[in-house]
Amino acid sequence: MKNIFLLCSVLFILSGFIGCTEEPNSVGNTLIDEKDKFLLFNDSLSTVSDTTFTVALVNGFGSSMLVGKTSDAEAKTLLKFDYSTILDSLRTATFDTAYLRITVNYTWNTPPSQCEIHEVLSPWSYNSVTKDSLPSLQIGTSVAGTISDSLSYSKEIYVKLDTSIVRKWIAAYLDTSKPRFQGFALQIKTGSVSTGFSGMYPMNTSSTVAPLLRIKFTSKSGRRDSLDFYSGQSTFLATGNYTTQPSIEIRGGVGIRSRMRFTFSDNLKRTISDTLNPKPTVNNALLELTQNSTASQLGVGTADTIVATLGIKATSQAPDTSNTQIYVYGKRNGTSTTNPVYVFDVTSIAQRWISGINENEGIVLRTAADNSSVDRMVFFSSKDKNVDASKRPKLYLMYSKK
Repeated sequence: MKNIFLLCSVLFILSGFIGCTEEPNSVGNTLIDEKDKFLLFNDSLSTVSDTTFTVALVNGFGSSMLVGKTSDAEAKTLLKFDYSTILDSLRTATFDTAYLRITVNYTWNTPPSQCEIHEVLSPWSYNSVTKDSLPSLQIGTSVAGTISDSLSYSKEIYVKLDTSIVRKWIAAYLDTSKPRFQGFALQIKTGSVSTGFSGMYPMNTSSTVAPLLRIKFTSKSGRRDSLDFYSGQSTFLATGNYTTQPSIEIRGGVGIRSRMRFTFSDNLKRTISDTLNPKPTVNNALLELTQNSTASQLGVGTADTIVATLGIKATSQAPDTSNTQIYVYGKRNGTSTTNPVYVFDVTSIAQRWISGINENEGIVLRTAADNSSVDRMVFFSSKDKNVDASKRPKLYLMYSKK
């Protein structure tokens, strides 16, 4: 009996040793039903189409108010102060001086030579005016002030204004029968290039860099005083002469955007249409765009970032339709300034396509500084056959399926 017990013990220990020498995964795999196993796949997809188009952009409360001209775009700023705090005693006051303070927060490498300040004669609002409004916008020809400065980045500028325009402003406020004062337009003189000033927007109205109008006056009693105005509305209008090129281009201010579409591989398409098996799970999806640094024009003071939104079926009247609630940011990969690569994590967007939540209508691209710059960002396109294939747009997919 003792020998039998000893033999059984040796056999038990030996069987345990043999089991431990097997590949751990092979032991676990025998416990998983074949239909429950997931396989991992990788795909590299090229664009099947990319389209660049323009939209009538409402620049609204942008963080930068642009004025100036580039090779193919021109911008002018509209500025209107809230004067509800003006005292009735100003009716008999003598206006000594008036200054407009602006702070430069965006510029191109070459500063502008001059820009002029004119009176706006027709009504406007920051939340509705677009480049299409420009033909109906009336701007006076008289010059209320001139900005002649280097206008370098972050510089604070004080511009002396003609006090007659201030008297007209006050008179319109005190006498409601007179036409309302519609504020100022800042526009270029020949030879100037784009510059941006910190604008008036909800988070900036009391800031030390927001536009400010300072009026110094002498009251009827002879006392000298001053009033500061720093709240109101501001926006800018930009127009451009865009010519379609075999490239992907996005540009703020003038509303140039692009749409890119990808087609899934046959293997992935078969899985999507297979109603018997679960949809694949996207583990990672990266979109890569290579910038054409020669064709691009970037200013100083704006975020070097691109926004990619989930595309919705486009029409000729609405080419930029997208779900703006579903978006990702694309950022420069590395520090190179020569044809740098921008990377987007579009995992959530690709999963929506594959799961059938949304039709695959591509991705719509725009600048993060859509309403505060005229930066021109150009990327190599699938249309340009003279470009090395490695520089064309790519969508890298890693997914798992049963």
